[in-house]
Amino acid sequence: MKLLYTSLVFIYLLVTLAIPTTLFAEENLRQVSDTSTASSVEKEDRSIGYRVLVYIPNRVLDLFDIFRVRVRVGPGTGIGVRATEVLSFNLASYASIYAGLPGPRQEPILRSPLGAEVYSGARASVFGIETENYGPRYSPTEFGLDLHILFIGASVGIDPIELVDFFTGFVGFEIVEDDL
Repeated sequence: MKLLYTSLVFIYLLVTLAIPTTLFAEENLRQVSDTSTASSVEKEDRSIGYRVLVYIPNRVLDLFDIFRVRVRVGPGTGIGVRATEVLSFNLASYASIYAGLPGPRQEPILRSPLGAEVYSGARASVFGIETENYGPRYSPTEFGLDLHILFIGASVGIDPIELVDFFTGFVGFEIVEDDL
């Protein structure tokens, strides 16, 4: 009975999180690309008061951008290794919900530590075949590992460019240009 209850709760969470993600993912990607071009123009027009107000939140976000540490729950299997985008391998198929640090933002946006992922495909270096990808966005300079076995998965990574971005952000120099 406990297994049935757990399965029903999981299906409910998957439906409520994954379906809206798949339905609106394309629209969200369009909105991000529209806002990223606009935000680069707006950055030059930001007041000193605004920059002072977001200085501490930006440093905290830059710290979180360095690491990816996430756990996933959902059916599937997969394995992945990344030593930058050029030296990467991934073979996976899963649908899951996740919690944890999402990794490098690469854009001036906020990303939730909770969400849904659907991924099915294979990737070796910059070449890949993906049927569905509403999963994590990896930085081209990220090093990491992914593993998903049956119903449990994890993703860990570190991005050395984000580490440099964190330290240079203290003196107002933004390498990745992901400050709010």
